[in-house]
Amino acid sequence: MLMNDQPPPAVPGAELALVVRLLDLLADPKAAKSHVAELDRATTEARKAIEQAAKDTAAAAKLRADTEAELAAAREQQKEKLAQEKQAHIDAMNAERDELAELKKQAAAAKTQAEADAVAAAKARAEAQRRLRVLEGQAA
Repeated sequence: MLMNDQPPPAVPGAELALVVRLLDLLADPKAAKSHVAELDRATTEARKAIEQAAKDTAAAAKLRADTEAELAAAREQQKEKLAQEKQAHIDAMNAERDELAELKKQAAAAKTQAEADAVAAAKARAEAQRRLRVLEGQAA
């Protein structure tokens, strides 16, 4: 059985070949030591690769978290900037509306004054013409 308790694949003659190889290793201690050293080297390399993969994964996760934090900060700054620009626009529009209302009020007052002046001028003209007729009547 393998380390994961799974039986080896069913290949014709595989079990016999495995037994023969095991016997060859037992018969030759030097080859067994070499095979164990090779397995140890492969295990060490595998552990190093796993450790490096874990470091790379952690670095990638940190980079992703940092990038997401930067993006969130940039979004917040952009949101604040847009809010400020919107408020500035609203303030400018309100000021312009107030100015237009004041101009409209002034125009209405000027129109009312002009109408009053026109009435007064008409009365003054009528009075002047009446006096002129009186003077012309006295002179004739």
